[in-house]
Amino acid sequence: MAIERLVSGRPTHPALKKRKEETGRLAINISNVALEAGRSRTLIATRDTTYPTVKHRLMELAKPHASRGTATTIIDLRAELSETRKQLKMALAEAAGHFHARVNAERDAARWRQAYERLSSKRGDESNIVLLKSPPAQ
Repeated sequence: MAIERLVSGRPTHPALKKRKEETGRLAINISNVALEAGRSRTLIATRDTTYPTVKHRLMELAKPHASRGTATTIIDLRAELSETRKQLKMALAEAAGHFHARVNAERDAARWRQAYERLSSKRGDESNIVLLKSPPAQ
C-alpha cells in the first residue's frame, strides 16, 4: 500500500524518490500518497472520498504543525494591543498630572518672586523688615 511505503521511507515513484534523496524525508500527505499510488489526489481528498480508509489513515498520521495558527496569533496581538492602550492611557494621565504640577509650581514661583521683589523694593528706612545676616565665618 502507498501509505506504508511512504511511512517506511521507501517510495517507488521517481519524483518521490528524488525528493527523498534531496531532503532526506517525505511528508505523509494526501498529495504524496496519491502520487505514490498513481491515483488522483481528488479521489482521496474530497468529502465523499472513494478511499475513506486511506483518508482516515492519513488523518491519523498527520502531525499538528509546530507553528501557531493565525487566529491564535491575532487573538494574542489584540490582547497585547489592548494592554498597550491601557498603559498608554495611564502614562498620558500621569504626564498630565506632572504637567499640572509644573504649571502650579511655576505660578507659585512667580508669585514668590513678585513678593520678594516687592519686599526688596520696600527695604530701607521706612521698612519694618530687618535682614538678619550671620557673622562672617572665620
